[in-house]
Order: sequence, then structure tokens, then C-alpha cells
Amino acid sequence: MLLTVAVWFDCREDRIPNELIYIGITGWLLVVLNTGALQVIPDAFMQMLLVFLVSYPIFRIGALGAGDIKLLMMSACFLNQEKILDCLVVAFVLGAGIGRAKLWKEEIWMERFFYFTAYLQEVIRQKKWLLYETETLQTIRLAKNLSHMQKHRVHLSLPIFVGVALKLAELY
Repeated sequence: MLLTVAVWFDCREDRIPNELIYIGITGWLLVVLNTGALQVIPDAFMQMLLVFLVSYPIFRIGALGAGDIKLLMMSACFLNQEKILDCLVVAFVLGAGIGRAKLWKEEIWMERFFYFTAYLQEVIRQKKWLLYETETLQTIRLAKNLSHMQKHRVHLSLPIFVGVALKLAELY
């Protein structure tokens, strides 16, 4: 249910409210305390840390939003380590697939390929990671229209929802 609400917010408002994440983690913690299964708390926090460590480099270049990371960390509370890693892989693969489909549908895959190539060249030239669609745009001045690029953003909350739902249904 929480993931469904997150997808709605992400697609409608381009953000995932922190309150939703707080509700999810608090709800999980209340269930754990109510059932007396306190031994799962350290594992859940380690899983949340693992999700953060895997996701943070992608966030640093601007290819993943903070809300997506927090949503993945909340999901980690409810899943064991193997399941959350599977969900991460599925979410990233689905997200990449959706992104690729958008590029082909809008017929801008070649433009984005050149942009990505220029981005990598600039990262190598400056010897530091740059935000994918802000610092690079200012530095190499390739983009003519920021709103054009923003509309091709992939809301990762949907692939996260699908990954978690498929894993909980044991369909992979």
C-alpha cells in the first residue's frame, strides 16, 4: 500500500514525501515490537545501510533521487537481504528499460547518447563526478532546453513497486 502511494506521489508531484517513509518505517517497527521479533532490527538496519551504500553513488551524479533511496531503504525493512538485493536489481533493470523505451518512443536516443558521451568526457577531463543534468549542462552547454530533458525522467518508484511486488509474490 505504501509503495502504491509513493508511486502516485512520485508521478504526480515528482517527489516522495518523507512522511510516507516515516509511516512505513514506524509501522514496520511497531509490528516488530508487537510480535517481539526484536532480533530482526539489527538485520533491517544493516539492509538499509546496504541499500544506501549501493544507491548513493548513483544519487551523487543525479541519476537517482533521494526519495527513491529512502523508498528502497524503507522496503529493506520488510525484506531479507537476498530479497532486497534482488529488488534493487529488478528496479534498476526495469527503470533502465523504461528509460530506453522513452528514448526510442521520443526518437531522441541518439541525442541522449551524444549527451552521455560528452558527460563521460567531462567527468574524465575534470577528474571528478558531476551531476548528470546540471553541472554538465552548464559546463559543456549541449542542452538547448532543460524542460525537454526533464520530461524524459524515469520515476523509479514504479520499478521499485514492481520489483518488491514480484519478489513478495515469489515470481522470481
